[in-house]
This record gives sequence, C-alpha cells and structure tokens, in this order.
Amino acid sequence: MELGRRAFLKVAAATTAGVAAGRGGSALGDALQASALDERVPGGVERWVTTGCTLCSGGCGARVRVVETRAVKLEGNPFHPVTGGGLCPVGQAALQLLYSPDRVKGPMKRVGDRGAGQWEPVSWEEAIGTLASQLTALRERGVPHALALVLGESRGLMPDLFRRLARAFGTPNVIEGDDADPGGIALWLAQGVRGPAAYDLENARYILSFGVPLVDGWWAPVRQMRALADVRQGLPGRRGKLVQIEPRMSPTAARADEWIPVNPGTEGALALGIAHVLVADLLFDRRFVAERTLGFQDWTDADGHSHLGFRTLLVREYTPDAVAEITGVPAETVRRLAHEFAAYGPGLALGPRIGHERAIETALAIHAVNALAGRIDRPGGVLVPRSAPSPSWSDAEPDPVASRGLAMPRLDGAGEEFPVAESSLRGLTSALGSGEPYPVQALLLWRANPGFAQPSPRRFLEALAQVPFVASFSSFLDETTQYADLVLPEHVFPEGWQHVPPPPGLPYPVVTFAQPAVEPLHDTRHTGDVLIALAAALGGSVRQALPWADFQQVLTGVAEALYRSRRGMVFIRHEEVFPPRPLRELEWAPPPYASFDEFYEELIANGGWTDPSYRYGDWGRVIRTSSGKFEFYSQTLRRVVDARAEAEGLTVEALLDRLGWSVTDERAFLPHYEPPGVAVEPRYSRHLHAFRLLSLGDGRRANQPYLQEILGVEAGVQWNSWIELNPETAAELGIGDGEWVWVESPAGRARVRAKVYPGIMPGVVAMPEGQGHTALGRYAAGKGVNVMELIGTEVEPLSGAPVLTARVRVYKAQEAATQEAETHG
Repeated sequence: MELGRRAFLKVAAATTAGVAAGRGGSALGDALQASALDERVPGGVERWVTTGCTLCSGGCGARVRVVETRAVKLEGNPFHPVTGGGLCPVGQAALQLLYSPDRVKGPMKRVGDRGAGQWEPVSWEEAIGTLASQLTALRERGVPHALALVLGESRGLMPDLFRRLARAFGTPNVIEGDDADPGGIALWLAQGVRGPAAYDLENARYILSFGVPLVDGWWAPVRQMRALADVRQGLPGRRGKLVQIEPRMSPTAARADEWIPVNPGTEGALALGIAHVLVADLLFDRRFVAERTLGFQDWTDADGHSHLGFRTLLVREYTPDAVAEITGVPAETVRRLAHEFAAYGPGLALGPRIGHERAIETALAIHAVNALAGRIDRPGGVLVPRSAPSPSWSDAEPDPVASRGLAMPRLDGAGEEFPVAESSLRGLTSALGSGEPYPVQALLLWRANPGFAQPSPRRFLEALAQVPFVASFSSFLDETTQYADLVLPEHVFPEGWQHVPPPPGLPYPVVTFAQPAVEPLHDTRHTGDVLIALAAALGGSVRQALPWADFQQVLTGVAEALYRSRRGMVFIRHEEVFPPRPLRELEWAPPPYASFDEFYEELIANGGWTDPSYRYGDWGRVIRTSSGKFEFYSQTLRRVVDARAEAEGLTVEALLDRLGWSVTDERAFLPHYEPPGVAVEPRYSRHLHAFRLLSLGDGRRANQPYLQEILGVEAGVQWNSWIELNPETAAELGIGDGEWVWVESPAGRARVRAKVYPGIMPGVVAMPEGQGHTALGRYAAGKGVNVMELIGTEVEPLSGAPVLTARVRVYKAQEAATQEAETHG
C-alpha cells in the first residue's frame, strides 16, 4: 500500500495514539485502512454542493466538494446564519459514514436466530410488503395500539411523518428516544410553554452554566462556540464572562473564565443560594417580580388557602452558609457569583445537564434565578423560540379501528406514571418486558439504538425478545438492529434530500434544506419515501395521512409555505445581517421573487431560509400559565401531582413520598433542592460521572475512525475508554496514572485505564460515553467499554428520564480476585 503525505501523517498520529492506549497494531491497521479509503480521490470535474449536516441537532449548513461523482471534502456554508461557515469535526468526518465499508447495502430479512447475524437480501418491494403485512394484521385483529415506534430524534419533518402515520394507524405509542430536556420541562412548569427554551447567548454578558457542555456536544456546538466568542469580545473589564459549574473540568470548563467545582447533584442548591443573595441584597428585578410573577411573596389563592412564598423559602433555608455545606462551594463564592450575575449586564443561567439525578427540581431552581434577575424574554436572557411558517396539512380523521387504538393507555407511562413526560424510553422498556398494560406485537426503530445508548442496555435487548416483529430503519447493524427481523436502510448524509430543523435553543426560526451531493452508493432509500410507500400499501385513512408521492414533494410543500408567508429571507452572507444585537424586533420583508420557482432555486442554492427577528415582551406568547404570570409556585405542577395522586388513590403527600421527594408540603411546588436520589450501598462510595464527548456523542458516531482518533485529546487517549480520578482519590486507592482498574457498580463492572486528573473533585469517577460497542462496525466494535453497563434503572420520578449516574467502587485490576472473593463472601 502506497501512502501519500497526508495519509502518512494520519497513520503516524493514529499509531502513536494506539500505542499510548495499549492497542498497538490494531490502531495501525484501522488507520491504514481508513486512510487508504480516504486517499481514493479521482481526478476530473469539480463542483461544490450546498447542503446541511444531519449528524447532530446543531443544524449546521454545509458544502460538499464533489470531484466527478465522489464527495471528497466538507466545509461549512458561509451563508448559514447560525454557523457562518463553521463546521465541527463531526461534520468534517461525515464522509467516513458515507463511504464506510460497514454500511447496510440494501434491505435484509433475518433468516437465523435473532442476534446471530444471519441475513438474506430482499428487494424493496418485498421489504415494504412484509412490513405492510405485519401492520395490516394488527389492524385486522383490532390491536393497532400494539405497534410501538422508537424515534431517535424528535424534531423536523421525519418525526412529524412518523407521528402522522401512527395517529392514522391507531397507536399512541410514539416514543422519542432523545433525552428529555430539563430546561424545557422547567419552561412548561413555570411559563406554561412546551418545548425547549431559547437562550440568547450572543447577547448575554454573564453566563452561569450549571453543567451544560456548551462546547463539547450539547445541542448546537458550533453556534455555541461562536456565541461564546461574541460574549468575550470587548475591552478588559467590559468583556463578558462564562462561569462553568460542575464536578469535572470539562472542555467547556477549561475554556470558561472560571470553573466552580461543586458536589455532584447539588447544582440546584447552589442556584438557590445565588437566588437568596439576589433577594437578600435587593439585587433582583423588583418591577418584573411584582408585575410578572406569582408566588414570590406568601400568598392566598382564590379558595382562601394560604401558600408559602419563594422569598420566605429562600430566606429560611438557602443562606450562603447552608448552601456551602451542601455544595462544597464557599459561602463567599456564592455571594460573589450573585453580585457578578446582577452587575455584569444581561446575565443568563442555564442547566442542568441531561441525566442529572434531580433534573427537574434543579432546572426550576436555575430558571428561578433568571426570573429574579428579570431575564425572561429580554435581550441576553431566556426566550421562547419563534416557529417557521409551516404547511397546512389536513389531518386525516382516524377510522374506528384507529380511534379505539388511540384511546388505549400509552405503554411508556408518559402523562400517567411519569406525569410531566411526553414519552419515556425507560417506561417502554419495562412495558416490553412485562407485557403490561398490553403486549407489543410490532416495534419500529428509526435512528435509535436503545440496546446500546440507554442505561442497562441489555435489559432492553432482553425485553426485545418478547416482541414478535421488529423492523429497523438503520444504515448500520448496530446493537439493536442486530435483533431486528427486517432492516430497511436509509440514505446516509449527504445522499438524500433532508429537512434540517433549527438547533434547539435558537430564538428565531432557521430552516436548512439539504440537497443530495452524490447519488446513493447502495440500494438504500430515504425513510420518508419508505413511510409514504408503506402508507400506500396500508391504504384507507393511513394513505390519506401521507398522500404525497415522495419525500421531496413534502419538502417542496415546506418551501411553498415559506414563500407564501412573505416574511424572512433566503440565506445571505452571514456578515450582512448577523450577529443581531439585540435580535431585530421588526420582521424581515423578503426581496420580491417573480415566482416560487425563482425563490426555490435560490433557497436550495444558498441552503435555507431564516427570519432573524424577535419581539421581546410578547407576554401572551411567552407566558401561558393559567395565572398569566411566571409561576415561582407552579400551579401546573400542582395540578399534575393532584391528578396523579387522585388516580392512584393517594394523598399528595403520600405520592410525593413514593416519588422519593424529601419535601412533601408546599415547598414541593416551589423551586427547592432535592438531595441526589440514587441508592447507595456502603461499598459503592464513589460517584460515577458519565460525560459525552463532542466526537462520539451517545455512541452513534463511534464507527468513524477520525473521531476515534480525537476523542480524548485532553486525556491522551484514543480508540479506548478511560476513567478520571482526582490525585487525592487515586492516592487513597493506591492507583497510579495509566494503571488498569476495575470500576464496579451494582449494575456491572468494566476494566479500563485510570487517568489521574486534578480537574475533577475528590470522590468522583468520570468516564466518557459512546465506547464499548459490540456491533455498529469494525471501527467501533471492541473499542473500550460502555459506561451505560454500569448505570442502573433509576429514572427521574416526574419525567421518567434516565439518571445517568451511579455509585461505584474502583480497585486495581490485579486485585480482582481478592475483590471478587470479598463480594461473594
């Protein structure tokens, strides 16, 4: 094999990294193979195709360099209003998915035992016919609700099509596998608005981030990196400031102006301590609090019942000294943070991270800090996203069979067992295994791999054995798809037409249109086209719900709605209108177009549409509670809990006690601190902190070699997993840097190398997510360990969201026999 200079440098880097990680020849072989694939660039005619990246929720614009018929490079789209030509390493490495040798090359049906890897290629006509036959049988038996759909994404046109199909078919069981955003739930409980909050990062001058990984994979990393650069512009003493609060110095904390170490799970207490100082020192926005909030002072409702006020609770329980005892953050630091937050200018508090042990209570406490400072719907504060114009699709009325199915209870307990949840994958897992409230007869998976990415993933795979028919729309044989009966592989970016929704957290609408840059390499199809063909095969009201000829017609309908709205604009050069400071309050009048065809041509050529306007203080839109005010005392939460208690025949106090809350009185409906609730066995005394990497995310990108090479740059680890220990903890355990150790929890154990790292609190053990695959492809399988195997089945009690932490013990690998004897002795 001949290597060019670029390939040689890549191989050298990968080999060095592999040796450091203890992999040696394996790393060399992987790198040689990946580099050889990358070097096969043809000569010929060159062109650039404008498209959009679909590999995470960031919604980035992209341009693909194509030589003849082969895509050879990706760059950012300079016309894109959010990313302005930026593209993260995940987008840069996308071609390794496109040209991966591990892609599923056409539809397949299982011919051996589940998980045995025995497949037979079939035509698309047979595959869609098989799926239609399985689903038709459910409707004929009058059990359409026995179909469940697991979606790995919840935003955009494709989830909408799945939901329309499910409603017309007659199942309430659409489960969205992407993790519930605690900030979005807090927005609903305090302001009555469903959906993720928008954070005006670009116009904030002081950001308190409670564990949110702004630059290492949360929501829209390119947008957030650019926003933080804006925050830091200015003369010394006038530039903005980012304070990162979390137990581990993450890449975000390393790039922050200040890192505040905090005891795991106590971020909510710190937020309440800051709120105490804002109130006690009269630093809060008294006009906003008086005019726009409910429950700040002690109050009496319309029925004459007295209620505790948020101010009273703060004064009594969350003094800086009391908070310091809980969090480990000195009282003087608590006071300083509050004064800085009030003095710097527009301050913004956000968090916590997904998977927090007490996510909702913590999110409510953080959101209360924004309300006290008057940062609700103001420049640099917490906003409510505006929506883009959308097509007026007529809703096909469910037929009698579908109506009976839709009346059945959801399998996952959303809205009942988990009263504030819209869906719960953990709840679905329990239902699959138990067969309650009814057995699942068919399961469809789209961009979801719960057999790897959820805590205790083997539990999901074991439950999957109870489902007679499983179909997966996956491009790769991941851990869950291996157990499917039918695989219907979809196009890989950038092969097909895509609708890329705006990134969560963005205040104004952006719609990115991704056109195909190359013809499909294999016999794959867009999943939208498959759903439309499936609806045609099912016929009746299901066909009426998806009446289009193909997905491109659906996408054209979105473009027509934008054209008819006469607002916003097609993307233009970033520097001509952005960044908005503050967001412009007047809507943009689009330039005149002679016809829709002219508009559409420019829309596709430039990559999309946006309307960068925002009307601040539109209180009827951004506060929709029954009181019409921001509710420190959440009447929404009170109604939800009251209804659940009545359904279970319990008092409110008894229900809250069953949910594991430490307070069961009036304080439960105010922002308050709940201690971490994960059960502790005496021998498991360390706190496991699972964290995501920008490169791998939840693990779906682990089969891209370049991302494996850069995954642990700060730790000096590639192609593997590791744990991080504070020097004090390492010395106490007698563990040296680079030594092999066992990490054990009640759920499982894993053998990894230890990295002694001063940027983590004593007693905390940090491990990255995304490694430890047993499938997905040759570059992912067998690399490291899956931290989800160490995490149990605990969930956040109100939302059913998984708790991504555990209590563990750590010991040297050579001591395993001794430890094993102690465990079973």
